[in-house]
Amino acid sequence: MRFTAAMLGTLHFLASVGVCYGQITDFRIDIDIYKDEQKPPISSVQTIFADGRYIEVDDDRKRITVVDPGKGFITILDSQNKSRVELNMADLERQLNSVLQNMSDEQRRALSSDREPMIEVDNLFVIGNDRLRYKFRPITPANPVIATSYGDFANWSVRINALFNKTPPFIRMQLNQLLIDQRQLPSELRRVTVVVPPNEKEPQGKTEEIVARLILKESLSNSDRTRVASVMKSMEEYKWTSEKEFFR
Repeated sequence: MRFTAAMLGTLHFLASVGVCYGQITDFRIDIDIYKDEQKPPISSVQTIFADGRYIEVDDDRKRITVVDPGKGFITILDSQNKSRVELNMADLERQLNSVLQNMSDEQRRALSSDREPMIEVDNLFVIGNDRLRYKFRPITPANPVIATSYGDFANWSVRINALFNKTPPFIRMQLNQLLIDQRQLPSELRRVTVVVPPNEKEPQGKTEEIVARLILKESLSNSDRTRVASVMKSMEEYKWTSEKEFFR
C-alpha cells in the first residue's frame, strides 16, 4: 500500500467520497471497543450492510442508525423510548462543509492531519497531528465494494457525531478517504488523544487511547436478515420526534 501527500487534502474529501451507490453487496462488520485491552470491551456494535442500507445496531446504547444513501436520509432509532428522528444527508454535508469554509487556515491545520501516513514499528499506520492521531492496520477485502461501503458509512457516522458533539471530524474523514481510495478497511483502529489539562492551552504529554477491533463477515446469516426486517418494521412503528427532542 502506498499513501501519498496528495491524499491528505482538507477540502476535497468532504465532497468527493469515491463511492458508487449503484454497487451493492451484503455483509456485516462487528466492532469491539476497548479502553483497556486487558479487560472486556466497553462497547460492542454491529453494522449490517443490506440492500444498499447501512444499519448500525448499538444494543448497549439502545440505538440503531440506518443510513440510506438511495433515499438520502439517515434514521436514528431509540429502542428504549421507541422514537425516531430523520436527518437529511445533503443537509448534514452542507452543514459540515459550511463549518470548514468558515474556518481559518490555522484552524483547519489544527483539526487536520499535518503529515503523510507513516508506518510504526508495530506495523500500524499513523495519521494525525500533535493533538490527535489514528493508528490503523488495513486489510483488503476480496470484494472492494465492502471497503468503499464501510468507508462511506464511517464518514456519515462521524458527520453525525460532529453535528451533535460540535467537533469537526476532519482527521477521521481523511483516514476514511485514504482507505476508500485504497479499497481497504481497518481491522484495528487506535484513537490517540493528547490530553490538554484544565486551564492549559498546550498538551502536557499524557495521552488517552481508545481501541476498536473490527471483524468482517462477508455474508449475512439468517439472523442478520431477521434483524434487518425487525429494524425496517421499527422504522415504520416508532414515533417521529424532532432533532431537538431526540437529542436533548
